[in-house]
Amino acid sequence: MSDMMSVLDYILNHCSAKELEVIETAVKKRKTNLGSASLDLNAFAKNLSKTMNDSISQTISGFQESLKDFAWDLVKKENPDLSDEDTEIIVNQMIPDVLASRKELKVADYIRSGESLVHEGQVNGFPIDAMLEMVFQFISYSNGSLAPEEDRALH
Repeated sequence: MSDMMSVLDYILNHCSAKELEVIETAVKKRKTNLGSASLDLNAFAKNLSKTMNDSISQTISGFQESLKDFAWDLVKKENPDLSDEDTEIIVNQMIPDVLASRKELKVADYIRSGESLVHEGQVNGFPIDAMLEMVFQFISYSNGSLAPEEDRALH
């Protein structure tokens, strides 16, 4: 007998009233989930991406902390008279925070979330036209096409 037939046989011939209520609730929930699962692939992809990024960040952070603990022990073993503050400085130089730039730059998160970077006519507190000009200057500088007088003015 197939799984489906076994389930139907159980429901029709063997379930108590209480078990039927549980099954009914489960079926209603499943129907609701199927109805709402008209597959919003964009939302699913964003959620999956965020979950994966968070998981990777936590893994990297945990690995980094383990390395820092190891480095701390190594530095203290070689230099027992070193203060905790000096040891911290040495350990941070040995193993920099690889996620620091990610923590500081939230623009990508705004873009992924669909939020606008423009608030009250400003981007990060700068007027939109000023921000646009800075972006153009950055691109021109990166391409080597920034006019020499503009380059001097920026330095």
